[in-house]
Amino acid sequence: MNASVNHNQETTRQHIQLLERQYRAVKGSFEMLTVFEQPNLKSAQAMIEDARALLDAAEQLHAAMAAAEGEQ
Repeated sequence: MNASVNHNQETTRQHIQLLERQYRAVKGSFEMLTVFEQPNLKSAQAMIEDARALLDAAEQLHAAMAAAEGEQ
């Protein structure tokens, strides 16, 4: 049981780190999108891709937490 709890905590920590990296990517692409008076299409596309990756990371974190909660 203790090994399972430790594994779940480590998995959650890894997902939170991924979520944090994706958040920074979204923040960076948002800054690039808003730094110019007229943003370009490439910056907008990067923002969309980074936002999707952030959502994916959040969903992975949620799924890992739900699985861990089900094991307890």
